[in-house]
Amino acid sequence: SGSTRNLTADLLATPGGVFLVVAIGIGLLGVAGYLVFKGATRRFERDLNLPSGTAGKVGRILGTVGYIARGVALAGVGVLFIIGGVTNDPEKSTGLDGALRSFADLPAGMILLVVIGAGWIAYGIYAFYRARYTRL
Repeated sequence: SGSTRNLTADLLATPGGVFLVVAIGIGLLGVAGYLVFKGATRRFERDLNLPSGTAGKVGRILGTVGYIARGVALAGVGVLFIIGGVTNDPEKSTGLDGALRSFADLPAGMILLVVIGAGWIAYGIYAFYRARYTRL
C-alpha cells in the first residue's frame, strides 16, 4: 500500500501525472474486465486439455470462479487509482490491500471479501490444473 501511494505521489507530482495515474487505473480496469470475461466465457479452456468427467468439471469451475474473482479484485485497484488521480490525492490510490479494505466498507462487504477469497483459493487450485493440463 505504501509503495503504491509513493508511486502515485511521484506520478502526480510530474507534469501530466494525473492523466498517467488515471490511465493506469483505466488499464487495470481493462485487464480486470478481460479476466472476468475470460472466466465467464471459459476462454481459459482454449489453453488446456482438460480431461472429461469429474476432473474436467472441477477444473472448469475452479477456472471460472478464479478468473472472475481475480478480475473483481483488480477492478477495485483500478477504481482506486482512478479516484486517486481524479482527486489528485495519492492517499486514495492504494494497492490490493486498500481495494480489499474498501470492499469491506460496503454494505455486504464481508460477504464480498469471502467470495473473493474463495475465488483466489479456487484460482490457486486451478493453477495446478493449468500446470498439469496446459496445451503444449
